[in-house]
Amino acid sequence: MKTKKAISLILALFIVWAALPIQSAFASPKRWYVATTGDESYSGDSWTYARSNLMNVMNEAGTNDEIWVAEGTYSPGDFANDTFLLEKGVKVYGGFLGTETELSARNLTANETILDGGNINLSVVTGGTDATPDDTRLDGFTIKGGNVPFAFLFGGGMYNDSSSPTVANCTFSGNTANWGGGMYNTNNSSPTVENCTFSGNTANYYGGGMYNENNSSPTVANCTFSGNTANSDGGGMYNENNSRPKVKNCTFSGNTANQDDGGGMYNANNSSPTVANCTFSGNTANSNGGGMYNDSSSPTVANCTFSGNTSENLDGGGMYNYNSSPTVTNCAFTANTTERYGGGMSNLDSSPTVVNCTLSGNTSKSGGGMCNYNSSPTVTNCTLSDNRATLSGGGINNLQNASPILANTILWGNTAPADWGPDIFQNTGILNLKNCVVEKYKFYNADENISNLITGDPKLKALNKAGGSPDTASDVYIYKLQTGSSAIDAGLIGNGITVPNKDQRGTDRPQGAGVDIGSYEAEYTITSVEVNPDTASVKKGETQSFTANVTGTGDYNNTVTWSVIDKTSSGTTISDSGTLAVAADENATALTVKATSKGDSTKSDTATVTVEEAVAVTGVTVDPETLTLTAGGAAETLTATVLPTDAANKDVTWASNNETVATVANGVVTPLAAGQAIITVKTVDGNYQATCTVNVNAATVAVTSVSVDPETLTLTAGGATGTLTATVLPTEATNKDVTWASNNEAVATVADGVVTPIAAGQAIITVKTVDGSKTATCTVTVQAAAVPVTGVKLNKTSTTLVVGGSETLYATVEPATATNKNVIWSSDKHSVATVDTIGNVKAVGVGTATITVTTEDGSKTATCTVTVQAAAVPVTGVKLNKTSTTLVVGGSETLYATVEPATATNKNVKWSSDKHSVATVDTIGNIKAVGVGTATITVTTEDGNKTAACTVTVQSAGINYTTVSGDGQTHTRSSGEDLLLTVKRNTEDNKSFGLFRELRKDGAPVSKSHYTTQGGSIIIRLKSAWLDTLSAGLHTLSIIFEDGEAKASFTIKAKPGSFEDVTVPKDSFTFTKLWQGGTEKGIDWTLYDEMDQVAHKLFNKKVVSKTEWKYEAWFDKPVSRYVVEKPVAGYSTRYKNVGVYAGITDRCCNGGTIINYKIPQTGDKADLALWAGLVLLGITGIGIALMAGKRRKTRK
Repeated sequence: MKTKKAISLILALFIVWAALPIQSAFASPKRWYVATTGDESYSGDSWTYARSNLMNVMNEAGTNDEIWVAEGTYSPGDFANDTFLLEKGVKVYGGFLGTETELSARNLTANETILDGGNINLSVVTGGTDATPDDTRLDGFTIKGGNVPFAFLFGGGMYNDSSSPTVANCTFSGNTANWGGGMYNTNNSSPTVENCTFSGNTANYYGGGMYNENNSSPTVANCTFSGNTANSDGGGMYNENNSRPKVKNCTFSGNTANQDDGGGMYNANNSSPTVANCTFSGNTANSNGGGMYNDSSSPTVANCTFSGNTSENLDGGGMYNYNSSPTVTNCAFTANTTERYGGGMSNLDSSPTVVNCTLSGNTSKSGGGMCNYNSSPTVTNCTLSDNRATLSGGGINNLQNASPILANTILWGNTAPADWGPDIFQNTGILNLKNCVVEKYKFYNADENISNLITGDPKLKALNKAGGSPDTASDVYIYKLQTGSSAIDAGLIGNGITVPNKDQRGTDRPQGAGVDIGSYEAEYTITSVEVNPDTASVKKGETQSFTANVTGTGDYNNTVTWSVIDKTSSGTTISDSGTLAVAADENATALTVKATSKGDSTKSDTATVTVEEAVAVTGVTVDPETLTLTAGGAAETLTATVLPTDAANKDVTWASNNETVATVANGVVTPLAAGQAIITVKTVDGNYQATCTVNVNAATVAVTSVSVDPETLTLTAGGATGTLTATVLPTEATNKDVTWASNNEAVATVADGVVTPIAAGQAIITVKTVDGSKTATCTVTVQAAAVPVTGVKLNKTSTTLVVGGSETLYATVEPATATNKNVIWSSDKHSVATVDTIGNVKAVGVGTATITVTTEDGSKTATCTVTVQAAAVPVTGVKLNKTSTTLVVGGSETLYATVEPATATNKNVKWSSDKHSVATVDTIGNIKAVGVGTATITVTTEDGNKTAACTVTVQSAGINYTTVSGDGQTHTRSSGEDLLLTVKRNTEDNKSFGLFRELRKDGAPVSKSHYTTQGGSIIIRLKSAWLDTLSAGLHTLSIIFEDGEAKASFTIKAKPGSFEDVTVPKDSFTFTKLWQGGTEKGIDWTLYDEMDQVAHKLFNKKVVSKTEWKYEAWFDKPVSRYVVEKPVAGYSTRYKNVGVYAGITDRCCNGGTIINYKIPQTGDKADLALWAGLVLLGITGIGIALMAGKRRKTRK
């Protein structure tokens, strides 16, 4: 029993082993060859026998297989869901010519290998599940034409879900998706992407070049992201949900976030990439973060350049941080721009750490270099220069309680409007400055915590990254410190400051005696210190100045520390500028002055000073000894001479014995009032003195100005004179004498202010003061002798106005040469009409008034009679006594119009008809019925164009017509036969036919080009060419006369073999054409896919519209049923297999593609129609979603 069980177990194990795929059991790694010139019937084991279908080969390849692909273009297939599936363990290489035997022999540039989705495939490449960078590789391809135009589908170029292959030496261009136009990585997908280019890709939402989410952290190295677009966020790259890619040695340039944020890169939801040695240039965001946008993410950014990026409408041209604390080290932010806050960097509710960075040439409204809003960044050893703000804070703008900490940082040479903080503007919050070099700053309602502020020139010089002179603002990488810079060796270590051990360029800190301030550490060597003079003799109580010349290499610290050696008195000192002061009690006979380099304390020099005894004062003189001044006048200086000339202490004091008359300070005497004062000078050493007698005279009041009244004067030649009055100021001026002069005595002369007019013209009269030559002028115009007025006329002698109206009257004074043409206007009845000073008449009340114009010269008059009538009453509406009426042909009726209001001034109206062939109307509303039909009669008021309408229906007069022959005929399309119809009157009164009006088909007028008529009994001929265009079926005709109509009908029959319309519901296969004859029966299918409108492809595809495609299938006999299979396990429920059965079981589905059947013919038209009805009945309302070609695994 046990033996049987053992045998059974062994047999079962053998069966299981035998059932394993042969490749798994025996296959070894294989190299496949694919070329566009290959053949699918080949083995694919060499270039000679290369396969041609890359997708098939990738599907067949096993673990550890390689696929070598020759130059050319390869498509994953014709269906939307077709994709190159890069399975785990497979490595695919492109760039071969098709002759190589070694991988290193391929030439990627010369042998471009293209994977082209043709804008049909959703994703050109799909990474296999659990692929790793070591076992799976895509290398040397151009991936383009991926197109994902539908919601919740991703990765136009490449899609990775739990897949981390290596992608190397590839170009992703011209791909489109909603997320991740070039590449999409999700669910712990962390591919290694190296030496790749992402260009011209588009995301309808996020991540134009690449999208990473859900713990996906690819390694991206030596890649270029350029010209990619995201309509929302992340033009170049988008990272979210704990994705932390490592991005190094990459370039992000010219990428765009069309509507929102992050032109170059967008990081959100705890996504904190490491970005090193990258360049972000020329990227654009519509809102925030032209170069990079961080939201609740804290990336590490090192050794990067942000230049020429733009935030078009909001903040952060280079970088924008919201609720984030990135670490930014050794970076340059240059020539970035934004509309609002933070040209280089903008921080909102964030606390970034910024170390060893240069912010230069950035521009914004506020905070050209950096703007902090309720943020507290730590900025250490940075340089901000040449940034510009149009409102406030050229270097840094701090708003809403922002309290940044700035240490060892330079803010110099930035610009903003005056008093708005060119370098720093602090609005509320606390400004913390530790050991910084700042040129200008401004506080507004803010506190400060400032220690060791340096205001000396840091002597900055811009350098590019190569260390040369930059060509443009965006080329600036760092600012070097030149010799004598206030920032060299002036940095602080400690006091809460963590100083980086290298500068922005990577140079070790410190280089000299201390750490430099700013992002640049100056490299130098002090070679020598020289003190001048090297010897000096100084008397006690005197001073001596020394200078120190420091020499060195590089840009060095040229300052020194001064000291005095061997002194005995604490009063003997030397200043920081090198001035030695020897105390009077100094007992040393010799001193040593020493200058020690601050940059290198081992370098110094000295000078020897001999101390001499002081020479005592023996006397003093003053020059002059007497002085006369004027009270309130100019001061004078007295000179004191202390004797002997080499006296040690030449200090003196000055004093006045009468300071109400004159005061003295340092020998300068100021006269105050009339009188005498004695000025005494006294020596400090010995109290020797000398005096000067100062006599102060009363002040003379000088003339300060003169004016003349009047300043202009008009006289008549030969007429009366005019008098001018001169006023000299001040009124207490000592000398008020003046002189008068005319610049044109041929026109006017002046004497003592009296002006005499001589001839017509102009003269300037000038009055000048004797004291001070102050002047004033009067312009005198002399007119010719006056010409008297002889009369006046008006342009109207009478006029009529309505109340509230107005009109202007014009007066003509005669003669035209009259000197004074001024006139006066008046009305005799202001209750009727008024007139202003220039002849504007306004109607006030009903009545008559006389307007009179009177000349000033001679009182000549003219009048106009003004009649004022009541104001017109406007029309507000009109009504008709009827809005509709019915008449018979030949009948008549009168309509009556009522104009509103009854008091309207103009009640005139006009009448009109829109169809004179049916009814006419005269000027007083009389309607006449002309022919059968409907017409609209409209009345319109002259005033206001108000309207009212009446619908007139005209019926026949009871005379009917009959179609004698031709009623009920049938026309077959393409027969070439016309249809003839004959009409006669119903009555026997031998009356002639009424006027023929028109022909109507199915109620619609028929163009006269489609039929002919002839007299007698009226024969209507319907043209065959027109009949061929009508739809199959029954049609009605109306033959309209002025006094009646005849009725007829006809049928259009399809030509054998033509198509007929069949109406079916949407959301199913719709049968739109049914074959009527011939040897084959065909059906066009219309496919509606309203769920996601995926561009499914079946055979004989023909695009009709965005949501509709037509397919044709042929059948030779009725098909018994139509089958929709259930979803296949593991595939999306949105897609179902579709098959057509024809009573056989071996021709179904074929992987989801509908098959073109050919079955021996039986049946007829009726059978086919019955089959079509059954099919429709069976599938209506199912709500089919279709997929053709290869099925695709479910994705998000």
